Amino acid sequence: MTKTSAGPDGVLMSGKIYEVDAPEAKRLLNASAAVALEPLPAEEIETASVEPEQNAVMPRGRPKGKRKPGKK
Repeated sequence: MTKTSAGPDGVLMSGKIYEVDAPEAKRLLNASAAVALEPLPAEEIETASVEPEQNAVMPRGRPKGKRKPGKK
């Protein structure tokens, strides 16, 4: 355990090793409260493809230059 976790099943102290079932292990791993010492079974690992975000680009403004006399 990397963080102390408390719930209805009891308290899991940081720095100790606990044996928990797969759903509890997945919950602790997703919360970054634990580190897996053994790999999870293949059916427990979820994979997803992620599309890259599209970045909005601001349009370029007019270049700043000298003002012409007589115009504001």
